[in-house]
Amino acid sequence: MKIREIGEAIINNWPAKILSIAAAVLLFYFYKLNTTEVHFMTVPLEVTLNRNFVAASIYPTEVRVSLRGSSETLSLIHERDIAAYVDFSARNIRGEFREPVRIRRSGNALYTDPLEIRVRPSDIRLNIEEKFVKNVPILPIVRGLPAENYEIISSTISSNNITVSGPLSVVERIASVRTEDINIENRRESFTTSVKLERVSEFITFLEGDEVQFFGRIERIFASPEAE
Repeated sequence: MKIREIGEAIINNWPAKILSIAAAVLLFYFYKLNTTEVHFMTVPLEVTLNRNFVAASIYPTEVRVSLRGSSETLSLIHERDIAAYVDFSARNIRGEFREPVRIRRSGNALYTDPLEIRVRPSDIRLNIEEKFVKNVPILPIVRGLPAENYEIISSTISSNNITVSGPLSVVERIASVRTEDINIENRRESFTTSVKLERVSEFITFLEGDEVQFFGRIERIFASPEAE
């Protein structure tokens, strides 16, 4: 066939041919749409900070992830194959910053293609401050009174001090840490109990743990001969 004849064959009845191509594209698109699914999962959010800084505002601990792909491939992907993280480690001054949430694939998700991944929220805004560490005394808070004719003779705790770590603006205002209430109402015997430390801010941590042991010595009071 000559070149001229080929050209005429191509342009001959061209509107119908264009419509046929468009119809084929639409059929392919609808086929892909019908064989594509969207799965949702919630995964933990890993936040990385500069070692000299800590978070000074609330941020989400989980994010919502949507996966779009074929039903066969999506059925093989588990939550452990998708990790979400945000990196503030380059921020080394106090302030509020925004960083994108990124996705790290592993397992079956690493080799699945095509796979479209979206995450909400797509970025995190965070206040960061210098990390400050301080040692402060622990104050046991005892409530109530022993039973009649009994009294608490002495009390001790397993540690008199605790190391507090957190944002500078928070930790520098902490002069001491109280225990949660220790109830001795109507007690007749000495006792030992674990008691939580009162957290004055959600941004602080206790480096030695958030519990101490409290020992209370309770004895009966005997009336003196003179009192009789």
